[in-house]
Amino acid sequence: MSEIRYCKLTQKEVIIAHNRLKRPSGLNQYEKLDQDSKGCPFERGNEEFTPNEIYRINDSSGNWLCRVVPNLYKALSLEDAQGSFKEEFYEKKGGFGAHEVVIETPIHNLQMPNFSQEQFFIYLSVLRHRFKELQKDQRLQYISIFKNSGKNAGASIYHAHSQIIAMPTLPLEVQKQMNFQKDYFTQHSRTLLDDLVYEERYIQKRILFQNSSFIAYCPYASLFAFEVIVANTISADSIEGCSDDALKDLSQILQKVFTSYSNALGEFDFNMIFYNSAVNIDKELQKSNRFYLKIIPRLYNIAGFELSTSIMINPMPPEEAVKLLIKES
Repeated sequence: MSEIRYCKLTQKEVIIAHNRLKRPSGLNQYEKLDQDSKGCPFERGNEEFTPNEIYRINDSSGNWLCRVVPNLYKALSLEDAQGSFKEEFYEKKGGFGAHEVVIETPIHNLQMPNFSQEQFFIYLSVLRHRFKELQKDQRLQYISIFKNSGKNAGASIYHAHSQIIAMPTLPLEVQKQMNFQKDYFTQHSRTLLDDLVYEERYIQKRILFQNSSFIAYCPYASLFAFEVIVANTISADSIEGCSDDALKDLSQILQKVFTSYSNALGEFDFNMIFYNSAVNIDKELQKSNRFYLKIIPRLYNIAGFELSTSIMINPMPPEEAVKLLIKES
């Protein structure tokens, strides 16, 4: 039987519909991007084809292991105007902000599901550094970090990369969720995510992996099949609040999660989203929010019902997803 579940973290409903797995399209509609390394601007040796480098981490020989460059097709720019402007009957804002690309590895055919813990640590260290540097600009309020991997997830280049977009305002959906968590903290003197982690540990049905700093679980009202949340248990409100030891713990968790994904799903497209608190604004808002990641395998396309109601239909109950992922870990 189908169920309608409610997610306390996102305040969204989702329909868990087991029998949807029997549709002719199935689940994993995997379509490969062009994997040819020839002419790839993210290849080591092709640095001249990217904008001027912002940051890098090198190996002992001086070769880069992970580097950051401005997005060539940037959505926002630090050179653009800031502020709100009137245009006839309409309101618009300048395109002020930052848009960066994190080139995760110099190895063209190395994808995140095959990263070692050390490669995850290097990648996460770069993200932490960029978050810390960007938030120094007092004009910025929100730093979005995300990864699109594969066509179904919105990627246009095969070479492993992530993106960072820093904005001078809080997106409405982000503001809504953060305010909800602030209200929860005011009422209970505890953060919502801390309570959700407590509940998952108590129930013991949806936990994948955990260590001293992070816990990975499939949320009760998963919007997508095999969706995983990786939450910190050290009271960090952003990736900046994670020490090297915490990032090593996160690297261990991510390596285990992606190994399980690969064994269970084969090749798959996915989005990975880093949920950090806002910057340079209300300190109470920051204190009441927690840093976490969400990994969303893109195994099927959303259609008319989802678009018209904003309610997702998930054909894979999270309890079953956990069993399969742990079996394949």
